[in-house]
Amino acid sequence: MVKITRLDAVKEAIKGKAKKYGSRDSVVMGYRGVKYALSVHENAKAQARRQLMPAGKNPKAQWKFLEQPARELRGEFIEMIKIALKNGASLRAALMVAAYRLKRESQELVPVKTGNLKGSAFVESDKSQLVS
Repeated sequence: MVKITRLDAVKEAIKGKAKKYGSRDSVVMGYRGVKYALSVHENAKAQARRQLMPAGKNPKAQWKFLEQPARELRGEFIEMIKIALKNGASLRAALMVAAYRLKRESQELVPVKTGNLKGSAFVESDKSQLVS
């Protein structure tokens, strides 16, 4: 079973940013409806096995398929949002643009066996309790 650590710290950081910028707009990008999504994302041992096998349906497949592009493209996402806001887009629209880019980048890294996990990616506008 995969254990998620520091989730409360992440939620608090998000709340802090929302308060700082006076916004309740948020966008969610993730994978849902597939029970094993978190396990695949967090499974380093499976990644090691994939590297020993011939390239399957996705030769770029890796664990941390969502986290890695989010970290690597952070600066680019910030610039995308700044440009969208400068051009008159709402904050929500600017966040959606960045979230769809993250979705596309992460889907390129999702391990594919049946395609269910890759197809479960979503982006949606959210007014959750996370930022209230």
